[in-house]
Amino acid sequence: MDAISTQAGRANSRAGRGTRWFGPDAVAAALAMAAAAAAIQSFWIPLDADVSWLITAAEKIVSGDRLYVDVFEVNPPASVWLYVPFVWIATVIGAKIEAVVASGFIAAGLASVAASVRMATRLDNPPRPAILVGGLSFLCLVLPMALFAEREHAALLLAFPVLTAVALIADEKPLSPRESFLSGVAAGLIIIIKPYFALAVVAPALWAAWRRRSIAAILAPAMAGAAAIAIYAVAMLVFTRPYFDWLPLIAHTYAKMHNVWWKVFVGPTVFPAIALALAILARPPKIPPLVMA
Repeated sequence: MDAISTQAGRANSRAGRGTRWFGPDAVAAALAMAAAAAAIQSFWIPLDADVSWLITAAEKIVSGDRLYVDVFEVNPPASVWLYVPFVWIATVIGAKIEAVVASGFIAAGLASVAASVRMATRLDNPPRPAILVGGLSFLCLVLPMALFAEREHAALLLAFPVLTAVALIADEKPLSPRESFLSGVAAGLIIIIKPYFALAVVAPALWAAWRRRSIAAILAPAMAGAAAIAIYAVAMLVFTRPYFDWLPLIAHTYAKMHNVWWKVFVGPTVFPAIALALAILARPPKIPPLVMA
């Protein structure tokens, strides 16, 4: 009887711990970061010129122009399609497009944090709620600064729920069918935004499979991600066929642009090296799956 009471107490404790993840302190931290992001975009650093051009291209698409026929863009269509919903909403409600884009990314950032934190509650050793909510909110909303609403920012917002799902898989916690599907689609969208971002998705997924000693754990999300990429490929062939006619010219122009090899190598490795050094200095007895992912 005592054992049953103890188990029930532990279950109630875990349930209570989960409900506190969105307590007043966590909500206040997220709202403070959202307010800071809105202030930065309104009074300090406006949307970047790259975003402005993609918004302009999306405006032309919404008004009926054809991408790669009436509107020329060197990037694949996902770069423009990403902003089409914001432009359409701004047109319908009569609002300034830049304000709708910034507001949309702030809302997406809060949704990314909420999804990540909700899944993280099921980890064996979840981080402190206010710290995780505040940290993720800072990374999603404040840190992007001049890159706010860029394609990289969109990929970042998609990445946190994906990596939290990876941590759950590594921690041998089951994903619901909905979580498995949505995390897989999000991973596919990250790759669609910029194909080489696959490195940021595939590496932690393979690590989780290695830790579980089973590739089956990541098959369902991987299939959902592959389906998203396949649908995008079909959409390119159907709606933006002229893009493939421009590819030789784009390759001839941009493939000749090179940088010094050591700059290409050092640039992307500086921050991971710093993170690794800090981890070594901290000397944790065990690195939690969420941190590893």
